[in-house]
Amino acid sequence: MNQRLLKNGENINSQDITLFCFPFAGGGASTYTSWIKKLKDKITVCPIQLPGREERIMEKPYTDMSELLRDLTDEIVIAIKGKYVLWGHSMGWCNCISAT
Repeated sequence: MNQRLLKNGENINSQDITLFCFPFAGGGASTYTSWIKKLKDKITVCPIQLPGREERIMEKPYTDMSELLRDLTDEIVIAIKGKYVLWGHSMGWCNCISAT
């Protein structure tokens, strides 16, 4: 599975709930680093990391929302192995809702 947009996807399993986290506009996956550590016993936190953010700063960001949503949806659908929740902060919520 190509996990370019999805962080921590390698820890998804069918027993735990997976929480897909969409950061605020301009934010990155590191916003949820503490969540990964605090919730690891019951919930697998999988932050979204867009190109142009944090370690992907040199990559060209998305300029087409339809393309972004298609890629996000494709990665999330492949990653789902059991119960899951989509959570977004601010603009991340708009991306989250649009991906459903």
